[in-house]
Amino acid sequence: MPQTEAGLTPREAASVTQVSLKQVNAIIDSGILAKTVVTKDRERRITKTGLLYLKLVFDTSEMLTREGRERVIRMLEESPRRQVFQENGVRVDVRAFRSAVNEGLSRLRQARGLVARDPDILGGTTCIKGTRIPVHDVAALVAAKESMAAIRRAYPRLSKAQIELAALYAEAYPRRGRPRRKPAWHKSEPVSSKRVALKDMAAAP
Repeated sequence: MPQTEAGLTPREAASVTQVSLKQVNAIIDSGILAKTVVTKDRERRITKTGLLYLKLVFDTSEMLTREGRERVIRMLEESPRRQVFQENGVRVDVRAFRSAVNEGLSRLRQARGLVARDPDILGGTTCIKGTRIPVHDVAALVAAKESMAAIRRAYPRLSKAQIELAALYAEAYPRRGRPRRKPAWHKSEPVSSKRVALKDMAAAP
């Protein structure tokens, strides 16, 4: 279960709010969420209130100036239970942002509950519970834009919901380790560029 009291990592926050990781980090760097960002284990973490502000800041970026968004955040700090704000003629319905964040947190909890690690199964690889199916393998097919039908043909034991949650889990918790490299011979130069006539090849012992 996500520890919202201790805060979520930027990747977890991105998966919950559906704001790209790049934008999450940019918004944190801007300082607008300063009061809701803490450092834990040398990693920045965002509180549950910060998730609400993050979603609000991103989704209103084309409607409100930075100053306007800062004012809305200050008003929310002063009146946390207030549901609607008016800022420069723009109606900001906090209920919609709060609902989206709560739904995102619920889905992240479901995604975390989908997986398990067992040292006796594939060396402790993170798999979908009750199977030997690595969660990141399923997510890789989703990321490659494979159709749901094709993924279910590859993994007939999985439901559509499990596949979607696998993709969400991988977004919040990417596979560890270096990406696979191409084989060493991929960039090697040919040993010889000498041309040999077909008839000479046929005559060779």
